[in-house]
Amino acid sequence: MTAQPTPEDPAWAAKRRRAGIVALLTGAAMPLAFFSFFPASPTSSTGAPSSSP
Repeated sequence: MTAQPTPEDPAWAAKRRRAGIVALLTGAAMPLAFFSFFPASPTSSTGAPSSSP
């Protein structure tokens, strides 16, 4: 039977840290990739009525 990883295990902590870094970088890159293909945000002034009379 294999031993279950414990939170105190350095290898387990390194894997969790690496997974967190990958998740952070992926989360930061996805909006950049999305808006590079679709540059107009929904709140842009293109086509929206002006607020000044």
